[in-house]
This record gives sequence, C-alpha cells and structure tokens, in this order.
Amino acid sequence: MSENTSLEIRDIEKRELNHIVASYEENSNELLERVPELIDWDMFTRKISPEMVDVLRMQHKRLKNREMTIKTQEKGLTKGFESGKVYYLQKENRYQDGPYTISVLQKKTKRIREYYGGKEILAKAKDKGWVTYFVRQEPEETVKLSSEDRVSGLRRFFSRGGEYKLVQKKRLSFCSLLPILIPAWFGIAVVTNILYLVTGILLLNHFYDTDLGLMLAISLLGAAALNFSARGTLIYMVICHLKRAKSYKVLQSIREQWPDFCMEKFISMASNRLKCIFYADSMADIGDFVSCDLTNTLVDYANVIDCETMDFRFEKMSQDEDYYYIDVRQKVLLTGDLKTKIKRKKLTVKLRFMRPKESIMSMDFYRDWYIGEIKIIK
Repeated sequence: MSENTSLEIRDIEKRELNHIVASYEENSNELLERVPELIDWDMFTRKISPEMVDVLRMQHKRLKNREMTIKTQEKGLTKGFESGKVYYLQKENRYQDGPYTISVLQKKTKRIREYYGGKEILAKAKDKGWVTYFVRQEPEETVKLSSEDRVSGLRRFFSRGGEYKLVQKKRLSFCSLLPILIPAWFGIAVVTNILYLVTGILLLNHFYDTDLGLMLAISLLGAAALNFSARGTLIYMVICHLKRAKSYKVLQSIREQWPDFCMEKFISMASNRLKCIFYADSMADIGDFVSCDLTNTLVDYANVIDCETMDFRFEKMSQDEDYYYIDVRQKVLLTGDLKTKIKRKKLTVKLRFMRPKESIMSMDFYRDWYIGEIKIIK
C-alpha cells in the first residue's frame, strides 16, 4: 500500500470520527431544546453506545415531565488536525484498551446554555473549557461514541484520558519522591513570600510620600503574589498527577485479575449509570443495576435536568469470598430546576461496584457490575 493511500484512509477515519461526534452533538442538543414527542432512537443507537442512549432517554423524560427545555449555542475555539483544514475536533489519540480500540478526541469550546420553563427563560449559563470524547471500536462492530467529559483549566492535563499515556509510558517512579519534595518546596515558597511581603510593607511605610517608594512597594507585592500563585499552581498540578497515578495503579491491579479489562467500557458503564440515577424517578428505573436503597437520594435530586461528568478515577479494587469490588470516584456538574430559577453545582460521587464471583446474570462482563454503595460529597 502506498504512502498516499495510507494518508487518504487516515483522513477518512478522521472525517468519520468528526461525523460521529458532530452528529451526536447536533441531535442531542436538538433533543434537549425541542423535547419532541416522536424521536428516532435508532439514529442515536447507530452513533452512540447503548449506555448513552439510556441516559438520553431518561433525561428526555425528566425534561418532559418538568416542562423544561435547554437551548445550546456552542462555538469551537480550536482548529483541526492539520494545517489548512478545519475539523470539528482539535486533538485525537488512539489507544489499545484490552481488546478494544479507543479514540480520545478533544476540542475547546465556548458554550451558552439557556434554560426554559415553558416559554420563559429562567437562566443563562456560560462555559468555556475542553470536551473530551471517547470513541470505542469493538471487535467486528462499528465505531461508536462511548462517553464524554467536560473539564476546564489545568484539569484537562490530568483527566482520565491521561491514564492511557501512563499505560504507554509507565512513568510512575518519580511519583514516589513527590510526597517528600512537595512539602519542602512549599515551605520555601511560604518563607520567600513572607519576606517579599514584609519588605514591601516596610518600603510602603518608609516611602509612602514618594512615587519611587510606592512603585517599589507595589512591584514587590505584585512579585510576591505572582510567585505564590505560580508555586501554588505547580503544587496543584503535582497533586493532580499523584491522584491520576494512584488511579493507574488501581487499574494495574484490576488487569492482574482480568488482563483484557477495558477501562473505557467500564467507565462508560459506570458514569452513564450514575447519570441514570440522577434522572431516575423511582427505584424501578434503576433496579437492574443498583442493589442498595437510593429512595432518599432520588427524592433529593428529583429536580436535576442535566448531569455532566467531569472526571473519573479508580480508588480501590478488592474481593471477598463471594464478590469482587471496584471503588471509583466521579465528579459531576448538576443543573437543577428550582421552578423560578436554575441552580448548578459540582459534586463528587463515590461508588462501589460489585460483581458476583459466580456470575451467571449476563454474558457481558461489564453489565454484571452493579452499584452496592454510593456516597455523594457536596
């Protein structure tokens, strides 16, 4: 096969990935804005995973029952894969995840969402950040969108997509030194900034009536603030990296038990089931995958009209005589309908997934996991 032919096929693959994501965005936004009576669910089934279809069905039902609609306007802030060609997405990486091929796609957007109760607009929310799409290629099946996350700021460098890079590079040795280096480095930063602040205050008191003294004082105070901010940002990045590395270590222990474990397929199942919980009206809606009583939780979050996932981490893998357990942590952004206004808040949810060792429930390994415990951290 010639080099030109390979490039042409690669370009076709990119266009296919763009088409899948663009089609999902367009149709899901229309679904939330119009909340139509008749919906071509088969169209969604062809482009996205069954778990995502279940979520859309339940969100559509919640919006319809509360007579709410969500209008979305989105502007891409990035250009595409190649110079001179504008694609829908900016970055694309491809990884082997167990027996599956996973494409991790990113774009930066500016989004405006308007929330309507009937014909009356209740609120308008503006977001700017990165959207990450995970597209799954299963053996002998078509490519489908599996899950999506929204992140902002520095978090995008440490999102779950970065776990694939840890799998490839296996860079974990340096992390063992960080718990020692961080406190020492932070202590030096604190002392340095105190000196900056004291010097600035002394200069301000001594030269308060001169322009030069004022300029020196302001400069020193500004330098101290910038220094402290920069060091704090670096510490935050190191902490995020340590948390991601811990999640990767748990993933390693899971793959010791199941070598073909697909991270994305499990996360897609877990995050989409969590969304279903926030959209559920009763335990009957989620009884197929929840073993604990969440009646009070469903009442507390009965006004949620939109749930977006922001990050996912593995916390622990364990087992006893009868069950395997995988503990995870998921960050979400919830939008609630308070009738006269809209409220948005970020939450962290801890979940424990259980799977019987002698499971005969399903031929699908990932569907056999059900939620045994859930804790919502406000």
